[in-house]
Amino acid sequence: MEPRSHCARCGGSANRRAEVAFLEMCHQRGVQRVVVVGGSPAVREELETKLGGHISLRMVDGTERRTADRAKSDLEWADLVLVWGATELHHKVSGHYTHPASAHHRKVVHVVRRGVAALLDEAMIHLQRAR
Repeated sequence: MEPRSHCARCGGSANRRAEVAFLEMCHQRGVQRVVVVGGSPAVREELETKLGGHISLRMVDGTERRTADRAKSDLEWADLVLVWGATELHHKVSGHYTHPASAHHRKVVHVVRRGVAALLDEAMIHLQRAR
């Protein structure tokens, strides 16, 4: 049996595996616009680098002020909103996304685990359930 590091798909990386699978699922489900609320600057940059060429992303800094109107615009624009609670995320920011009008609540995913793979795995679970 070949070691995971020889896998042409993920190279043994849990993040890479999740990125590839997430992009495939987005394509299958017609998800083109994703908002990620929270995460460190380095992780937001990584997501933009790895996913940004394939889907449209809006990355929201969870430590900076966000107006209700700006969050509403994000919710209306997005096909999927990932609120990453286990990261750098102030309640004043997350509240705009976790208490949206009923029209948007089905596209909001609360992620309570750290790590890119965990974020994308939760997104895929949500997309599978939304069928």
